[in-house]
Amino acid sequence: MTKQTTTPEQREWATCAVSFGYWCDHWAQVYDASARTWLRFQLWPAQLAVADALQGERLVVMLKARQLGMSWLTVAYGLWLMLFQPAATVLFFSKRDAEAVNLLSFRLRGIYGRLPPWMTAQAVLAENAHEFRLTNGSAALAFPTTGGRSYTGTLAVVDEADYCDLAPLLDAVKPTIDAGGQLVLLSTVDKASPGSAFKRIYQAAKAGENDYRPIFLPWTARPERDAAWYGACAATSWRAPGTWTRCMRNIRPRTWKLWRLWPPMLALLLSGWIGLMLPGWLASWGGLTWPVA
Repeated sequence: MTKQTTTPEQREWATCAVSFGYWCDHWAQVYDASARTWLRFQLWPAQLAVADALQGERLVVMLKARQLGMSWLTVAYGLWLMLFQPAATVLFFSKRDAEAVNLLSFRLRGIYGRLPPWMTAQAVLAENAHEFRLTNGSAALAFPTTGGRSYTGTLAVVDEADYCDLAPLLDAVKPTIDAGGQLVLLSTVDKASPGSAFKRIYQAAKAGENDYRPIFLPWTARPERDAAWYGACAATSWRAPGTWTRCMRNIRPRTWKLWRLWPPMLALLLSGWIGLMLPGWLASWGGLTWPVA
């Protein structure tokens, strides 16, 4: 009997097919705006935990701080499905069409174009601003959240879900959910809509009242962000108040701006009391760490 042998590429393919987190950490590249180049997507512990949640959960609602790489991570997950679980159909939604197109045309295609040839499909069948289709039967499509039609896919991703009219969109992607597909809602917080559908879904998920897996990622999820980093951000975000009235007038908008970017306290963020917090109180919370869920 002839012993069947495998190539290193075949063994690596098999490893990548089992674990999205492994594939993303070892093979995906993302664009670093500071370095102005594409770099390997080396996952932080919080990102790796989210990668495992994306692979293991059907419904995910993610409340996050900014600049944590979550949009990149969900795009990479969609591409992983397209490559290793064909024929997958991935739907990307964002409030504005240009933002949805960026997820598909720049991010997903950028990651795909930097993979080794043995990891990609034989060819690309369709490639435009709103569609990316491979010969293995997989496809990615991009839409604004105001598309107004029903969609069926393997995975639906709604980026910045707290800033769009979420209820009609959930009706549009209901066929995806009913067919057993995945839905990922991720967003920073929109302070202008304290009772939004996104917040209600997240709060219900935390209370165990729906089927979503809740994920909360504060500014501390990024390894280099510590109390000193937060203090430096705070120092540049507020003007020194002269009186209590001036304090409330001058600090509140800046407090909201800083906390919208990096929310350390989930309960206060959702209840709408963040704007009343004083800088000294905020700095005192800098050493806290939070679990992914």
